Amino acid sequence: MATYKLEIKKEFGQLHLRLFPSSEPAPAYIGPVKDLRGLLEAVGKSLDDQHVGTADTVIFRQIGYSDRTDLSEAVRTATY
Repeated sequence: MATYKLEIKKEFGQLHLRLFPSSEPAPAYIGPVKDLRGLLEAVGKSLDDQHVGTADTVIFRQIGYSDRTDLSEAVRTATY
């Protein structure tokens, strides 16, 4: 059971993200992605690359998500 942080920023009209274990220093942002669909795909790929499981929690905008569907919906409906 691990805790991860997901951070997304918009810079010059393009979205950048980073997903990392909360116990480690933040890495560089990944991106840019141009649209929301690309962002959701990049988040899914990052979750797979980090081997985030169902027992893990991802913190996005100070709310913890343990379900990928709920996290994807929060990312999709957020304002950037």
